[in-house]
Amino acid sequence: MQSLAETVKKYPSYADASKAACAWVEKGKVKVDPSKLEIYTSKVGPYKGCVVGKNRLSSGVGLKRKSALEDIVRIDNDNTGKGIHFNAKNESDTSQKLAAVLQKTVSMSAKDRDVLYGQYLKALENLSADTIWDWWRTGHKPTHVEDPEDQLEDM
Repeated sequence: MQSLAETVKKYPSYADASKAACAWVEKGKVKVDPSKLEIYTSKVGPYKGCVVGKNRLSSGVGLKRKSALEDIVRIDNDNTGKGIHFNAKNESDTSQKLAAVLQKTVSMSAKDRDVLYGQYLKALENLSADTIWDWWRTGHKPTHVEDPEDQLEDM
């Protein structure tokens, strides 16, 4: 599936979707410097600016631009047929965008998908932007983090 400037591809797992999203970010000449990444928090929806105690619920990583923090890859949830998915912008051409869809979540009920999405966000708590980037880029989660993919088996 493809829309105006967004390519939509389906993936069988969280790791596959996150790796595809990060590869999309770096598919041109411009590569990400992990030391320049910052936590990106949701700007819309029920998780807008989420704070849980002292811990921020981040939804992705971004780069500081002249005017604001711009997301380069983030995880989203919607009811438009994409379910839970990673949104990514190609750093060499930010008009080129990817929605890397977690295929198993498309047919889930909105309630189950919201619960799972909350677990995905919770897994990002207290992680630095470069740690999130490394996890998503490689598909290897930090050892101290519960695997959000396990939530799929329970639903």
